[in-house]
Amino acid sequence: MKKAVFQPLAVLAAAGLCAAVVGCSGGGSSASTTKPAAADPDKSKPDDSKKYHIDWTAYQLAPTDKDAPMVKYWNEKFNVDLNVWNIEARNYEEVISLKLASGEVPDVIRVESHASFKKYADQNILAAIPEDMIKTYAPNLYKEYIDADPDHQFNYGKVNGKIYGFNNLNIRGRYRDPIVVRGDWLKKVGITKPPETLQEFETMIYKFANEDPDGNGKKDTYGLSDSGLFPVYGAFGYVPVTTVDRSAQRDNWQVRDGKLVNAAVQPEMKDALKLISKWYKDGVLDPEFVTGENKGGAVNLTQSFASGRIGVTTQGAFIQWNPAFPGRGAEGKNRAELRKLNAPAADALVLLQPPKGTNGKGVMTQQQTVLGSYVAFGKQLEKEPDKMAKILQMIDYMSFSTYEHYADGLYGVGNWEVDAKTGLVTPLGKFKDAAEAAKIGAHSVSNVLNSLKFKEKDFEPYQDWLKETKLTENGSANKLETALPSESKYNAELSKLRDETYISIITGDKPIDYFDEFVQKWRKAGGDTLEKEANDWYQANKKKK
Repeated sequence: MKKAVFQPLAVLAAAGLCAAVVGCSGGGSSASTTKPAAADPDKSKPDDSKKYHIDWTAYQLAPTDKDAPMVKYWNEKFNVDLNVWNIEARNYEEVISLKLASGEVPDVIRVESHASFKKYADQNILAAIPEDMIKTYAPNLYKEYIDADPDHQFNYGKVNGKIYGFNNLNIRGRYRDPIVVRGDWLKKVGITKPPETLQEFETMIYKFANEDPDGNGKKDTYGLSDSGLFPVYGAFGYVPVTTVDRSAQRDNWQVRDGKLVNAAVQPEMKDALKLISKWYKDGVLDPEFVTGENKGGAVNLTQSFASGRIGVTTQGAFIQWNPAFPGRGAEGKNRAELRKLNAPAADALVLLQPPKGTNGKGVMTQQQTVLGSYVAFGKQLEKEPDKMAKILQMIDYMSFSTYEHYADGLYGVGNWEVDAKTGLVTPLGKFKDAAEAAKIGAHSVSNVLNSLKFKEKDFEPYQDWLKETKLTENGSANKLETALPSESKYNAELSKLRDETYISIITGDKPIDYFDEFVQKWRKAGGDTLEKEANDWYQANKKKK
């Protein structure tokens, strides 16, 4: 079976989820916007003499050890008994859906997508979080979210007027995904200037496939694989999904003629697919593009690029590709993986600008500052407001209180130092590797929410490099910043239809004109409904110039 080019938004696996979890109220998606009642301050105040057992889920780059030092640290500091659920990041959505369907509802729930967030809220899996409790027990979190967007920030976590979770703030949303090329291959095939147009980009990848850029005398290289297609779509004006990062992909909604449109069904994508199908036929596109560049390990690694199979990639955000900065520790993971096999190649990497199409423009994927992931609480906490308050206190302390506490959560107590020159926190030893930090219960296991304030401080050394590589320019961030009411109903089928169509056209299983039939199928299968809902939201929420 062929695997989708894009990672579809995960959906709940069990049809009977509502009945299986907790007593659901009928019509959970009603339009009521009744303001939730304020929390009773006496009932919500944590009992310092009481030890709270807390089931905790998080994004994990590696399983948290049974006797993890940071879990023990938080247990002692807050008088709690943390039970971290080890769920592999690449399978999280599927596994958590099955657990919820079987009635296993953790207290702290990482939710991977807008669609799942709304569905869980509608099906009474999530607890409503009174805003006054956030102000009282997580004042630093509250201030940061209000400062980020005074008019809208908490709206992203609302369903039917109630707050059900906190959307993750994303510093990477300020920068587009990088387009990385083997600079040593450019030199080998005689290209002296990085390509700027789509035509020059095409010339480059044909040379990579046909002119033995690795010099081994074999025809065993390709121009690009799946991630390298994103800037190609962008040269035609749109990118079908929001990011190369498969763990965070959504449909990409862009503004066209004053309205939101789904990028994947725009007519320009037909022209892009026609060109890409030619590359596939000519042996320039890696025939393994369907299964992707990542062959294991962290989801943003590209073994196809590191091993010298392809010469262009966009796999991973900029933090996967940065060089080492003084006082900031190691270089990006993908650059480091390449260095293990070919150090000169790692030093010769070139970052391209999005290639320009016939209209003189090019765009590339860029995440939103408002990520599609959330931190929410299990419904049972509505009956345990003191426990909810305790968890709010913990999250506020771990991620938002001070730069030092944030560093403790990120790397572990005693596993960092302050660089004398930069004044920035620097991890020590093996804890420069986020996976090692996750094993001890640090990294995103402790810092379940991101502080933009502290992330901005961390990224100060990156700024010159980010400006030099122009990663702040020509990004195509999703203009839809909410879950649509019908998204969970239609999205799985529509994503599957999109992925199968794109693959079939690229590989020649379907003619290029099948794209027109696909668009009609997409619209009839729920696309028109989503487009209407997207524009209802856009007209109500678009920011006044």
